[in-house]
Amino acid sequence: MSRKKIAIIGTIPPPIGGVSIHVQRLMEHMKVNEVEADFLDYKRMGLLSLVKQSLRYQIVHIHISNPKVRFFMISLLRLFNKKVIVTYHGDIGRFGAFSNYLDTLGIRYAHRPIVLNQKSLQYARVHNDHSVMISAFIAPLQEEQLSPELAGRMEALR
Repeated sequence: MSRKKIAIIGTIPPPIGGVSIHVQRLMEHMKVNEVEADFLDYKRMGLLSLVKQSLRYQIVHIHISNPKVRFFMISLLRLFNKKVIVTYHGDIGRFGAFSNYLDTLGIRYAHRPIVLNQKSLQYARVHNDHSVMISAFIAPLQEEQLSPELAGRMEALR
């Protein structure tokens, strides 16, 4: 068993995007608040390695956008009696019928589904009373400065 009880599965920059920034800031806040958590970057490790690593933890918080991979991880972790927290980044129901069905099952199987908007919360609560809504925005710990080149580009666009 790992010394740390929580694994965060997601990706961090690069590339820069809403989910990767969210996960990066979440990890920074956990460190500052002395929450023992490890990060598993599912985009940089193979699926087998991800499975082996995640099974070392009692609590796993998933930030995976692909509904099929997300459902696979939820199901597997529940099979091994792990506590599963899943953050659904984006509207629930935005995929095709099969992927949406997997998301519905994932919401049912997760211990704590986390959604980012009211419409998704209403849907998730029908399938899991433990569903909660949070803001997607996590404040940076320190003010981030744009590079002079990027600031110049933005000014030119404005």
